[in-house]
Amino acid sequence: MHRLTLSILIAGSAALGACSGRRDGGGSAGDSTARTGPPDSGRATEIERAPRADPTAPPGKPPLTPTDPYHPVALDTVDATLYTGWKYYNHDCARCHGQDATGSTIAPYLIESFRTGRVDSAEFWRVMRGSRAANGMPSFVGSMDEDKLGAIYAYLKGRGQGKLHPGRPATR
Repeated sequence: MHRLTLSILIAGSAALGACSGRRDGGGSAGDSTARTGPPDSGRATEIERAPRADPTAPPGKPPLTPTDPYHPVALDTVDATLYTGWKYYNHDCARCHGQDATGSTIAPYLIESFRTGRVDSAEFWRVMRGSRAANGMPSFVGSMDEDKLGAIYAYLKGRGQGKLHPGRPATR
């Protein structure tokens, strides 16, 4: 059984070696358009051929276009405080309260609480300091500084007021 596995591995590596060569998939070694240098995976070809939305973007970097499903264009451009709030919300709060404050099976939907004013600044700070510890909401005293908590409040308030859309915002 080990000899069979070893022979498959050897045959597979020989087949991979035979696949190296030109990026465009054709021609011979004597062709004047043949690529010189080490063989590559061909991934750079896709990136180089992709149209760039920003002509000043460096070559080899994929464009950030609305049709790129892995890098959607941000819907909101925010200041550094709101971006910090989004970042720390996603790091420390989203695992329970859900991505974009939309709630989960563990913790409630926060957007409505901030929209209606049920959670204002004073209530937010009471909760962050442990007023709902008996319900499973941890206290953040000593684990996160007040500037970061204030940025989270600004982010949640913006989401509650409808000023921020779901997803990652861009910074100014």
